[in-house]
Amino acid sequence: MRKLYRCLFLLSTLVLAGGMWSCSDDDDETESVVITQTSTDETSEVYATSATFKLATRGVESFAYQVVEGADATAPAGEVIYAEAQENNIVISAEDGDNEVTVYGLEGNKTYTVFFALKKGAEYIVKSQTITTPAYTRLITVIDTKPYSIKLHIEMPENTYYKLSFGARDMYQAQKDQFGMTDGDYVSYGQLYKGAKTINLVDGEYLEENPVPDEDFPIQVLPGYPYVILVAECDADGNVLCEYDYGDGGDDWEPMKTTRSATAPMTADRKAACQWNGAEAKKGNAIVCEGLGYEGKAAEIRKGDALTFSFGNLKTDSVEVDIRLLPNHPVHGDKLRFSVSLDGAEPEVIAYETKGRSEEWKENVLRNQAIRKIVLPVLGRKSHQLVIKALDEGVILDQVMLYEVN
Repeated sequence: MRKLYRCLFLLSTLVLAGGMWSCSDDDDETESVVITQTSTDETSEVYATSATFKLATRGVESFAYQVVEGADATAPAGEVIYAEAQENNIVISAEDGDNEVTVYGLEGNKTYTVFFALKKGAEYIVKSQTITTPAYTRLITVIDTKPYSIKLHIEMPENTYYKLSFGARDMYQAQKDQFGMTDGDYVSYGQLYKGAKTINLVDGEYLEENPVPDEDFPIQVLPGYPYVILVAECDADGNVLCEYDYGDGGDDWEPMKTTRSATAPMTADRKAACQWNGAEAKKGNAIVCEGLGYEGKAAEIRKGDALTFSFGNLKTDSVEVDIRLLPNHPVHGDKLRFSVSLDGAEPEVIAYETKGRSEEWKENVLRNQAIRKIVLPVLGRKSHQLVIKALDEGVILDQVMLYEVN
């Protein structure tokens, strides 16, 4: 029986994607810089489209990198690599000792040269590593995302036909809820392909090679919105080869299952005792960012300002508060912090900045939220005041979820 596969992920304004291997260092080691490549877990979502390097440095203040396809690339000047990185705000601070950096957005089964420019005083040290990424191990691999495009790879046998459907998560769910559509129904309207293929989904362009007017519509790819990718095997005529469960029971069908994908499988939501978006604060100067965030009501909190959320009596002596923010980088300096207090208690300071393209940064981008959790004691009152205060510029609050702790 053929299976239908689903990939759900979130697109943000940053670039993301995935893992790789096999490398050689074509530069001599120096006293101040030694670069090695670390291994990656083959079960990782980013195994085929990223590589992680360890830079052992001494006296180096910061570094940047540039990726070029091929093994015989000419090394650019260190000043050039550094200047381009500064334009894109991706210069990485270095410390004496080991520094780790992960390069994302690579394609599987390709050779690349990664040039590193390391700034030591007025000097730029250029070193390089040649790497070859492994073959794709997943049906759906999200290689790279930009604010208005998504690059993905579908790994299929050479003579296998399949359909690919791409759409907004809310529209996908609405069609399931309102019209009873199954995943099989949804993907049956997708584009027909054959064999392994790397596909670029670009906002305003068509998935179809020859779009039909008034029948086919351009793709919409916008930052901050969740999307669903569905892939199903089919015959040469585009008939999806999967079975459907319409709720009639029976022993001759199997439920459709998801493959491993860029995010964890969807699970039932935990029930919150209270939930707010950034605009629902009872007190405070919330600068509402219409259309931004999961509910389209994220709110910026200026440095030194606070938002207050009110809730009634709960039958518990403590609560877990999930603070969900847009995954920004620090605006000034290297800190991004806020504080949380309940009913006038001493505020708890929480930081959520990420360094470079770390694993946490990748997870934040995939779901378009940076999440921090804290458990706070609840006093025996009829009403409570939860205060969230920005300690740095750049704090944008998306949602606050409050759960009773049993």
